[in-house]
Amino acid sequence: MRYQLTDFLVSLADPKNLAEYHNDPDAFMERAGLTPLQREAVREGDLYRIRRLSSQEMLEDSLHAKLLMRIYNEHDPDFTYSSLKGNALVDDGPVDNHDHDIVQTHDLGDDIAEFSARYDTAHFYDHLFDTNWEAKKPNELVFVGTGINGANHLSAEVLSHIANADKVLYCVADLAIERRIQELNKNSEDLYVFYGDDKPRRKTYEEMVERILACLRENRRVCGVFYGHPGIFVWPSFKAIQIARREGYRAYMLPAVSSLDCLFADVGFDPSRHSCQIVEATDLLARTRAPDVGASVIIFQVGCVGDLGYNSRGYDRRNMPILQEYLASFYGDDYEVILYEAAQYPVCRPKVRRIPLRALVDARPSGLTTMYIPPKTLPPANHEMLVRMGLRLPHDPTRS
Repeated sequence: MRYQLTDFLVSLADPKNLAEYHNDPDAFMERAGLTPLQREAVREGDLYRIRRLSSQEMLEDSLHAKLLMRIYNEHDPDFTYSSLKGNALVDDGPVDNHDHDIVQTHDLGDDIAEFSARYDTAHFYDHLFDTNWEAKKPNELVFVGTGINGANHLSAEVLSHIANADKVLYCVADLAIERRIQELNKNSEDLYVFYGDDKPRRKTYEEMVERILACLRENRRVCGVFYGHPGIFVWPSFKAIQIARREGYRAYMLPAVSSLDCLFADVGFDPSRHSCQIVEATDLLARTRAPDVGASVIIFQVGCVGDLGYNSRGYDRRNMPILQEYLASFYGDDYEVILYEAAQYPVCRPKVRRIPLRALVDARPSGLTTMYIPPKTLPPANHEMLVRMGLRLPHDPTRS
């Protein structure tokens, strides 16, 4: 079956097609068979309308599309919302400000803020320093990432692994990528089925690991596909590799483009200049980590700080005032930070907003939002250390 808009988005991963689109967008969209409504959404780069129209097409073949359409029809039955108006749904903008039904009576712990030893993993692959380790079984597991920008970040290496696998298991946040995976390998399975509203994320991840390992024991080549980078905010990939190697299977991960890579390019800063601290919002507060005000600071998952559940409609941001207050204690209420969301398609632009910290709650960041805090004050250079490294004379006349 052909899906005009979704297939159009997939086609832009071909350099020739992308060049033709940039040269004459309207002619290219006409050849792709896009409807006037689809063309308008693409022309304006309206992520909400693009995702909704793509979901309509993929409704019969995608669990993710079914979920999205249920939410869209519930909250925007007349299809009047838009990313450009700031009233879109499902991590494109605001959601209802309500408390989740989840009651966290269990011990705290999820894939990021690991407060429970049971869910802890090694800080590196534990087999690396075992000189006697070798794969004893023929089956192989590889985890790959799709990158962020539609199908355009799928590398040739990733495409090869997906196409040649005996079994593909995927968890992606983009219908164009899902469509591409289905085209490459008919024996593909969506791991999104394990998510549930107000279900602890760690339970979902445990079930994913179990399913991946079950497929590995039955298939010669298994490929796990995750959105973005398979090693960033993806606990199941690390855990599955760890268990698979202990069982004698060859299991490994390939690098991919992450939202962090996109942030460096779109916001325009070099993490090697003045150093860079990277933290996760919940972990920042739970462990009262002090942000390094003399360096660039990147905070992941701002929009779901302190929320260990999952909700397909987004997060209620009930802990946002706590994060705002904590950061203001280091920087002040008026210090400007940047809220960032990478572009999900080549026809869309990234969201880059500069706000004072006091406006964080009102800015309503989503689960996709990353915060960048530029250095507030640079620590002075240590004269004695510069002398020891031969970068300054003991009695340097330029020293103030």
